[in-house]
Amino acid sequence: MAVPYFPDMKKISMKHLLMALYSFSAAVLTLLLALRFIPSDTVKLSVDAQRFALIELFTSVNCPGCPAAEKVVQQIRDPENQDHPTLYILAFHVDYRNLSGARDPFSSEAFTQYQQYYSHALRLRGLFTPQMVINGLTSFEGNDLDICRERIESVLETKPKETIDIRATATFFEDSVEIAYKLSRPLNNTRLNIALVQKSARMDMRGGENAGLLFDCFNIVRSFEHISGKDVRKGRHRLHLPRDLSPEDIEIVLYTQNSLTYSISGATRI
Repeated sequence: MAVPYFPDMKKISMKHLLMALYSFSAAVLTLLLALRFIPSDTVKLSVDAQRFALIELFTSVNCPGCPAAEKVVQQIRDPENQDHPTLYILAFHVDYRNLSGARDPFSSEAFTQYQQYYSHALRLRGLFTPQMVINGLTSFEGNDLDICRERIESVLETKPKETIDIRATATFFEDSVEIAYKLSRPLNNTRLNIALVQKSARMDMRGGENAGLLFDCFNIVRSFEHISGKDVRKGRHRLHLPRDLSPEDIEIVLYTQNSLTYSISGATRI
């Protein structure tokens, strides 16, 4: 930073005065430019930026109550029906409802295990579908639109204990996508979840509990990975891109989650 020049006041002249004013102006300009380029992730988040709802639906195409839950997801994700702009929805298809000859093609044992973690963290009696969890704080049966909206509003009114701002970009390749991320603070006892989400799919059910139905699925998690590490604050991570999907079919959701309580402290989408 330039140091202002201030001459001896007893010997001051117009030349000295102009030099002093020029030097002072240069110092002020340098300071303003430095403030202008302070990284945005050091700025304290506003109250509005802290208010978000991340909804996780545990579902299966072989669950009799799940078509109604998928319709709830469809309704709350519709921009015309959203009362809050920062709403994130992830549908995890569990594998314990798979039947012989009627396997859910989106199901995963890892998603069932993730639901089990919630069961322990929230002290639930067992696993069930359709289950919705919002911000890792509240669990309920997910096939009632009014209850879902009530729980969303309740979570939005709850001041979070901690908030992490997440900035992310994605670069697509032929068979993968690379995510570059930056967090407002290190992870510490938190993990960063990255979900690759298929926006929608229609299933013609030939067997199982929903045989004969056209089953519409929304916000289907196709890939789910975690990043942890006490000092992790930024980095890059590559996900495999399923062959049946193009970049237009998907969105990527990143969210930070406490490793013990499973409460969610920040979220963003690409």
